[in-house]
Amino acid sequence: YRTGRRPALGDVARGMDRADGPAVHATVAAALGCRVEAWKVAIPEGVATCAPMFDRAVKPSGTTVAQIENGFLVEIELAVRLISDLGPRTDRPWTRDEVAAACGEALVGIELVAGRQLGTPPDVPFPAWFADNMGNHTYAVGASVPFATVAGRLDSLRCTVTVDGAVSHDAPGHPLGDPLKPLVACANAQVDRFGGFRAGQLVTLGSINKPVLVTGPATLTGALDGIG
Repeated sequence: YRTGRRPALGDVARGMDRADGPAVHATVAAALGCRVEAWKVAIPEGVATCAPMFDRAVKPSGTTVAQIENGFLVEIELAVRLISDLGPRTDRPWTRDEVAAACGEALVGIELVAGRQLGTPPDVPFPAWFADNMGNHTYAVGASVPFATVAGRLDSLRCTVTVDGAVSHDAPGHPLGDPLKPLVACANAQVDRFGGFRAGQLVTLGSINKPVLVTGPATLTGALDGIG
């Protein structure tokens, strides 16, 4: 994080298991003086998994990011901003309706994915990737609309991605079908050290496009129909 250099995978990372991730997240955040601005949610290998995105990684639309060795994978994502907490609770699970009610805004996001170690899964074991914030390097936040205006068609939003003006993706739909599925699953499986999902935080709901590798200077745009 501090130097921007990306070492080869070391023995410590190879020996990690999934349970080590939350402690690593908390240790890194404390060492860097970061707070959690957003969350990545996913269900890899059938296990609900959430990783923090720190405030230093979340940028406004139009931001410029320095290129790094081996480049970035570019993902266009639907995100939501929470208007109420979805913290851990033990008396009953969070329902999809409750999770949807906690979403105040729907937003367009562009994530630049590049772990602090060279490589991506499966070359990097998933526990090490998870501990490394699931590869989050930068998250650019674009336009937003009230969540209610798109809540009924989250599964059919048209996504368009361009790299230097050339279209790399233009299609409706989300690979998950229901983009809220991983957020519901993760709301009911929180093991982080930050107190869970909180009002005001963003949650990004997974890549809509097939990730695009960008290794040189480029202008990236992402659009979601009805959002911006």
